[in-house]
Amino acid sequence: MSGIMGLAYPSISVDHLDTFLDKSTLTDKSFSMYLHSNPSKSYMVMPGMDTVEEKYWALKLDSVK
Repeated sequence: MSGIMGLAYPSISVDHLDTFLDKSTLTDKSFSMYLHSNPSKSYMVMPGMDTVEEKYWALKLDSVK
């Protein structure tokens, strides 16, 4: 999904096309996401970061293969 949104690295984008962030005129190209188990409570901040909770990715996983 990050590639579809234009947030993937240029080296792995389709046909190595410029990404949304590459084409953007924003000087701050940072972004942050808050993912909640209830999708209606998930959101993305662009540019910048939400300062509500600053920590590493925290995902509840049942298993990894």
